[in-house]
Amino acid sequence: QLPARRAPEGTESVSDEVSSLNVIHISDLHRTSDEQVSNAEVVSSVDQAIADIDGGKFDLLLVSGDLTQSASESEYKEAQQFIRHFVDKYLGGDLGRCVIVPGNHDVDWSQTAGGPFDVKRGDPSRQDKEQPGFVQVPGGWIAPRAETLKQAGNGFRKWYKKLTNRPFNGCYYFRPSGAQIGFICVDSTYGMHHLCDDARVDRDALAACIDEAKADVDAQLLLAIGHHGPVLSQNQRDALPSWFFHRLIEAGVAAYIHGHLHESGVNYVSTDDSVHLPCIGVGSLVAGPKERRESTPRQYNYLKLDLVGRRGRMFVRSKDTRDKPWRKDMRFGPRADPTDFVQFRLGR
Repeated sequence: QLPARRAPEGTESVSDEVSSLNVIHISDLHRTSDEQVSNAEVVSSVDQAIADIDGGKFDLLLVSGDLTQSASESEYKEAQQFIRHFVDKYLGGDLGRCVIVPGNHDVDWSQTAGGPFDVKRGDPSRQDKEQPGFVQVPGGWIAPRAETLKQAGNGFRKWYKKLTNRPFNGCYYFRPSGAQIGFICVDSTYGMHHLCDDARVDRDALAACIDEAKADVDAQLLLAIGHHGPVLSQNQRDALPSWFFHRLIEAGVAAYIHGHLHESGVNYVSTDDSVHLPCIGVGSLVAGPKERRESTPRQYNYLKLDLVGRRGRMFVRSKDTRDKPWRKDMRFGPRADPTDFVQFRLGR
């Protein structure tokens, strides 16, 4: 595994010309109908924050997974109502300006318990270990069959098609309406089932997605978005492997955007001393007391991207407890003069 490192502070400014994009990045909604924190409560407070802090408008909405708590139909309904509010209010109802990927909580474990699985005795080969959903057990190993994996993702797949009128087949390339920016949208739940929640990406699907992105000659900038992030600590299982980030760098991806860690921040992954990929993470927007300790702030990111200068700023907004208003998160910059943002360069 290739560990990520914290992003250094810079002094670049972001362009205010038409070549810039303002983006709201949210993640880890964990919507469920039996949670104390309702859609109405959250959207009302976020609307107020966007109006008071962020100027009341943005160009794109990015949602990086864990829309539900356990991938049930009622939870997907909650998530749909939540996302539709922001798309209708700020994007004129244009779902072509909303980018969505699934997270591990969007995999329906209940659909995989009955299998079928391949069960083998003895030591697995290297090729066996590469199978999606591989799990080593005493005396052998197991792996889900293709139909089992399909069952696990059916809930998100159907929900995504109903919401966007676009098919979801794992990794996909998407260029939002009217934007000069393309997204490699990553399914990092490939192979997950009720016995395995390791982050994984289908290599072939990613390669096809990158080929499609390269063919889009009108895209001025290429980004990637997924749920899981890079390795930040030793023996971290819930992170994507180094080959994935190397592949993004080789493809010319300027930044990788993700959720999952419930904490906003920018980290760099690099293949050498000169090529760095900024990995931009966001905290949990909604998750209530069942999923998120009340002491952990709710967060969303407001990203300003300069497409020409290939620079950006991640502004972090936090809400410490349910009864407190949203605020600028002033944890960044020098201690003597803190700021509410981290600056980063986009790609090479």
